[in-house]
Amino acid sequence: MICLLAALPAAAEPYLSLTLGINYSAMGFATMFKPEDGKTLFPTDYEEVRELAIDTLLEEARWIFSGMVYGFRFRYIPGNADEGFDEFFELSPLHQIPRGDRGLEVYQVEDDYQNLSVLFYYWPDENQRRRIDVSRGGGFSSSAAAGSVPMMKEGARIASMEAAVKLALRADLSSIIFNRPLEVEGIVYLSSSPSIHIRAGEYRSSLRILYRKEDLKTFPYNY
Repeated sequence: MICLLAALPAAAEPYLSLTLGINYSAMGFATMFKPEDGKTLFPTDYEEVRELAIDTLLEEARWIFSGMVYGFRFRYIPGNADEGFDEFFELSPLHQIPRGDRGLEVYQVEDDYQNLSVLFYYWPDENQRRRIDVSRGGGFSSSAAAGSVPMMKEGARIASMEAAVKLALRADLSSIIFNRPLEVEGIVYLSSSPSIHIRAGEYRSSLRILYRKEDLKTFPYNY
């Protein structure tokens, strides 16, 4: 079972576009069945579940578009088993596109009663477009990773994208910093369309990021 997301933030277009998909069975709901007479029947609460699925995807679209336009502030502290402390990661939105924003448009909905796919458009204003241009300019490092969380976790799809951001930062920081950092803070943007797959009872998200370190604390070299 696969759920895919795709974004096309083409520079030539005045909008960002994003397609999100979800399988109804992943929400614990069987939308249709075929009895022996060949007729297709629908559960009485199908429309309610359909609206819930669209609302779920709308929240994800707000999170992704906000990550592309405004980005997140991150704080990362590597764990140290010898010292007895766990890894710490915090991801906080710099700003979120609000619900009801007139720039966020549900452009197209496709539904085969088993899978739902929604095409979203976001029309950034002049200030938001300027922010996007700055984040795609110089001074940012790039990385990519995939993160997974159990499907049963609340907000699992967004949580899996947050996990992917953490792993992308961890992978790149470990490759460019010879001495293990005590703590890193900075800004990170989503730079490509995430993809979400269902695998072995988990949501697995793959994505690319652009980030900038703003505060770096490291151990002394003779530590």
